[in-house]
Amino acid sequence: MGFQYASIDRSAFRPVPDAEPLKVRYRAMERPEHWNDALLELTNHGLKPGATPWRTVPTWRLEGSLGTLCPELCLLPRPEKGEPTGLEGDFWFLTPYDIPDPLPPGALDGMLNLWAVTLPRNPAPQKVPETLERLRSDPPRWRDTEVDLLGCPTSGGETSLPWPFQYRLTTDWLARRIEELPPYDSGNGLLHFHAVPRGYFDKGAELMSQPLRHDAKGKVWWWSVVIHLALHSAPFDPLPRIHLSLGVRRWATHPSRSSGRLYLPPGQRTSVYLRCPVPWLPGAPLSGRYTIARLQWSRKDRAHVWHENDAAGLLRPLALNQRHPLPDPEELLSEPEARIGDGPGMRAAVVHSAAMGTHEVERGMMPHQRSQLFEWARQAFPAQLRPLPTLHRNPIGDHQPRNPRPKPSKPHAKTAEAVRAAEERRLGLASAMRFLAEEGYGSDAEGEMLPPVFESRLLWTTHRMRQEVIDGLVHVLGLKGEGGAPESQSDAEMAYDASQPGAPVVLEWQTPELIVRLRCLPLGALGDDLAIDTGRRSRKEAFVDGVIDRRRATSQWLSSDGVLPNRPTLAIVEIDQDVFTPSHADPKYALRLGCADAGVVSQFVRVPRKGKGYNTEKDADHRARMGWLDGFRQLGVRVLPEHSLGGRLPEGLRYAAVWSVKRRSDGPTRTALAHPLPVALLMTPDGDGSGRARVHGWDRDEADWVPYPAMLVRLTRNTGLDSVRELASDVPGLKDEVPLPGQRQAEQATQEPHGTTGSGVVRATGEVPAAEVTDSRRKAGLRDEQRRAMERFLQHVIPTLQGEPTVLFAHAQNLRATWPWLQDGQVRRDLLKAGHVPASGLDPDLRLVRIRDGGGNSRETPQWWGIGNPNGINGLGAGLWGPDGAAGPGDTDDRRVFYSTTEKASQFTGSAVQADKLAPRLISQGPRKGETTLDTGIPAWNPHLCEITVLGCHREDGDLPAAYALVAHQLRQAADYKDALAKPLPLHLAEKAEEYVLPLPAGTDADSSDEGEKILTIS
Repeated sequence: MGFQYASIDRSAFRPVPDAEPLKVRYRAMERPEHWNDALLELTNHGLKPGATPWRTVPTWRLEGSLGTLCPELCLLPRPEKGEPTGLEGDFWFLTPYDIPDPLPPGALDGMLNLWAVTLPRNPAPQKVPETLERLRSDPPRWRDTEVDLLGCPTSGGETSLPWPFQYRLTTDWLARRIEELPPYDSGNGLLHFHAVPRGYFDKGAELMSQPLRHDAKGKVWWWSVVIHLALHSAPFDPLPRIHLSLGVRRWATHPSRSSGRLYLPPGQRTSVYLRCPVPWLPGAPLSGRYTIARLQWSRKDRAHVWHENDAAGLLRPLALNQRHPLPDPEELLSEPEARIGDGPGMRAAVVHSAAMGTHEVERGMMPHQRSQLFEWARQAFPAQLRPLPTLHRNPIGDHQPRNPRPKPSKPHAKTAEAVRAAEERRLGLASAMRFLAEEGYGSDAEGEMLPPVFESRLLWTTHRMRQEVIDGLVHVLGLKGEGGAPESQSDAEMAYDASQPGAPVVLEWQTPELIVRLRCLPLGALGDDLAIDTGRRSRKEAFVDGVIDRRRATSQWLSSDGVLPNRPTLAIVEIDQDVFTPSHADPKYALRLGCADAGVVSQFVRVPRKGKGYNTEKDADHRARMGWLDGFRQLGVRVLPEHSLGGRLPEGLRYAAVWSVKRRSDGPTRTALAHPLPVALLMTPDGDGSGRARVHGWDRDEADWVPYPAMLVRLTRNTGLDSVRELASDVPGLKDEVPLPGQRQAEQATQEPHGTTGSGVVRATGEVPAAEVTDSRRKAGLRDEQRRAMERFLQHVIPTLQGEPTVLFAHAQNLRATWPWLQDGQVRRDLLKAGHVPASGLDPDLRLVRIRDGGGNSRETPQWWGIGNPNGINGLGAGLWGPDGAAGPGDTDDRRVFYSTTEKASQFTGSAVQADKLAPRLISQGPRKGETTLDTGIPAWNPHLCEITVLGCHREDGDLPAAYALVAHQLRQAADYKDALAKPLPLHLAEKAEEYVLPLPAGTDADSSDEGEKILTIS
């Protein structure tokens, strides 16, 4: 067993209380409508009588190019009307006062000449020169201003409310100071970091090292170290925080052998990082910062071209020069390595993505190296900022549940554990079948003395996988015998091939706990490509019709085999993958909907296949077993972690969770629902310490709790024609068509406003020209409608949680857009607000716990590492940490913010915490101890730091916030998952319901399983 860390540090900074303000002098440019009336008049030129005029000058066409060609500028999103900004004026962009003017008059004049032509609604050959002449006689001027980079107001809950500008300016100012540090000495060379321009809606700052070389497998691979800086708030902390995150960016340098060019994923823009040896704009100073442009496929030119809103777009005539032009896309894609690293002329590096194939530089950095780079970077931070205080392991009790995940090591122990786990699954299934029957959703046992019956279906495609699935069922349930299959192989195959709905091959096993019955049927034509006949219809319409037809056929087919819609059962469906033409003809989506219509929850397994670069034959047995386990999860069979706190928690404590299904978080589609669907889940422990629990889901139509599988299949009622059309708008191969009405509004409304802070504090949103007021009001109206729908949902669900002690879990990033009370700037201790009525105290039986994680690009919780190892290595430790002393003054026992970490995922147990991607190191243990190794090609996995905030409890009744934080931590450690969960189990199960709202888009892995932590922090 490795060293057990008792303390952790976080890669984040916080202002020193009562320190001197951090005020910095800037040059600022006001928005164009403040310069004079010329541009606004030009914008409104040619409007029809009675049309609503623009009240602001539309700047979006310019901003992408401006931020790229002038990387020293910090562009600010336009605030909403009347929204306070914390600045002295309505500033468009700013630049530090002590650097050369990045946009001198000559460059600004050329920019305005090109931009002005794009402003009128109709051609205005005379109006444009007139406008430019007026601007030359009264040009825009820089304005000096002083900005406080750290000072900000607080909410009524004593949480910091950073000003919108601070998300850009504060982090950019710190990035400049890091740029000025001496290079980082890695022990194998010096790293020079340069800032990267951020997009108009991006928050934070980013720095990147020069491309680094890595030799592996006879080739040269390139990569860079990346530093991210982001400003965040934390509940009940009156001061903001700066998170510093470290990661890896890999470069694509190996063209395909067949095409001779880099493969760029279709339907996407590929980023290219550029460094120019001369200024981009005439008369402008040379910037040491990178510039970003993007390549995209042009159907018109049948070639890759530079995206028109990037450096090669609107300002191309101004930016390009004869000595150092932008690389020709064809040349760059054919010889990418010629432009990477140091060298003459324009340097360019194409970002590698997973869709491009393998890369011999693996992602991520391990904790010790992160801590070393953090120590180097902290030299750039001023005295007004200091690292967050160390967190210590919370002493409230054992951090593992009473039924922890077994970890047998010896062969006989592993065998005994397999027997025990199979028996527990049988008991769990038996309990679930009785629960369904008691609730009116299942059949009673076929005799008073007989155990309950678990009946499922296997819809098979190949003989090989059919047998693997049967064997997998036998294995995971510990069954004996062949289940009554014909002894003769030839007779068996004839029976399987001849089976049909109503006359399947039925296998049956009897155990003391359960009767297991499996109905085997060939999937047949239901697994073929969707019938997408365009004819005179659009491809979207043909796709929608194909889905509806297959959905109906699947439901009817299952019904003819005796399935009843009000008796949820399970089907394992074997289906092929990546063989459908076109790719969106994949029928999985329609199959899941059709199964659910018939009352069947479904789990897909892939057809075993072997080809170049992949082999799904070798692990077919494992995939079959995982398919069954995930199918059991859909029936509500999960091992609930039993808390270890005894009498410090109420007896009979239940666990509830709310989730908003807005889009699929996996697969190739990020489709937004115009009306996100709230989902609620309730887990009631059996109370005997077995880890078994009754799992309910909320049925919106019945306004009542129903068994979990019944909720799943009923969710498809919300996947009607409109939802299928919404999906079609984001399916690869259909995305190039015009979105269906309302799709763009749905996408934008379900996201948080881009002026929302990383902690969900709404401060400002983007430009809303008056001429687009109708569209703007539609979006705002849709967002209000979504919030009202969530409020109605909560007002139905929350009262049903009264009467018995219940903890309600909510996920910050998922819910705060539709339940604003969860935003950092809104929350108050021990109060609840689920609508327009004022916040009120919690019901005596209810507690509220908010979960926030650091997944994705938001980095809302900081990176971290364990400290205190005698050998000086900073590593990883699992446990509950805190409370966070900075998040709320007063009694330590009443502090509400804690952090949860888990052990390394099983597939990364070989990753050393002291792994070094930059320089060779000595191996410290194992058979290769003392040898030298370089870890550039080893994936670095770090468990994310899960923030647990106990928003509501009853201190007057003896509740300890730490006890409820520990429950949340233990609920991430379900024994029947191979690895820890990213979220507490009730939230995890609620989130998985999205499979039935936007089920398995085309191209999604058929074996997508429910194994362990979903957020793999490899960055």
